[in-house]
Amino acid sequence: MRFVISVISILLVLATPTAIAFDTDAELFYDVPLTHPAYEAINALVDAGILSGYSDGSFRPNQPVNRAEAVKIVVAPLIPSQRLTATESPFLDVPEGAWFLPYVESGRTELQVLTGPPERQYFEPSRHVQYVEFLKMLLAAHGVQVHQSYSAIRHPFSFDVHDPDQWYYPYIRSGLSSSLVGVDPEGNILPHRSLSRADVAILLHQFLQYLEGNRHEQLVNGAYFEMLNAYSAYSVMKRQESVDRMSRASMMLLGAQLGASADEQAQLRSLASIALLFRSLYMQTDPTLIEPEAKNAWHRIDALSTDNPELQKIADYMKGRVEILAEDARNEMNGTFQ
Repeated sequence: MRFVISVISILLVLATPTAIAFDTDAELFYDVPLTHPAYEAINALVDAGILSGYSDGSFRPNQPVNRAEAVKIVVAPLIPSQRLTATESPFLDVPEGAWFLPYVESGRTELQVLTGPPERQYFEPSRHVQYVEFLKMLLAAHGVQVHQSYSAIRHPFSFDVHDPDQWYYPYIRSGLSSSLVGVDPEGNILPHRSLSRADVAILLHQFLQYLEGNRHEQLVNGAYFEMLNAYSAYSVMKRQESVDRMSRASMMLLGAQLGASADEQAQLRSLASIALLFRSLYMQTDPTLIEPEAKNAWHRIDALSTDNPELQKIADYMKGRVEILAEDARNEMNGTFQ
């Protein structure tokens, strides 16, 4: 399993109506240098023929994306132009003749990325699109069943995404599993933030990579380092951070199963199980219960590595961490915890 072995070894159509197609043989956009965080995403989408810039040679990466533009970005690659034939919309603020009307209606009726009347009377085309809104459009357009995927997981993901009954929670959950959603250094996801053209390009590029199965190694590497960082955080008494990191690791590992072989999926599920075992341990605050839970976790991790020999090095490392957790619990009960 190449991408698990590597872990062990290292312990949009994005143009507005006024934009034109960019000549990929010419120099890239003058306002997107090689050092720009979105350079790789923009360059890849230009090469794929699904991204455009402006006639002055700019990309305007910091320019906000409105909801009309966002719908076009999602719909245009999926619906042939000959099917974009709608001439009217039930939305009260989508007038006849509006350039975005065919995209809105194809998105609403064919791809079901928008909720229309009677639930929503207004589309709000000029409002800046929010992170969770664009994430919903992207996942829904590609048929991702967010309400079925990982539905048993209902725990907090960040300080600002902690209520599983929020409408956007399933989309964040799926986004985390495919490494589309990240948590910032302050522990927030910022689901309602506005997206720039660069933000949208990065999200679309990451999602296309995920659909093509090209993000497995990154997902697994990221998950493993989340697990390592979770242990580091626990060792300095940041218990909730440890729980959150193990949660994210398990989500990333489950998401990496897309496109994997049956053997790879089994190993990824085993790694996710290890992460969830540690999450359960980190949530435990009673030292009298930590030791028996640690013993159970040790044996379960040992069994997982027996079934998946390629996981042996990871399993040995994590079993060592379990032993330290159990020893700390014993010392705390004996009054010798340092």
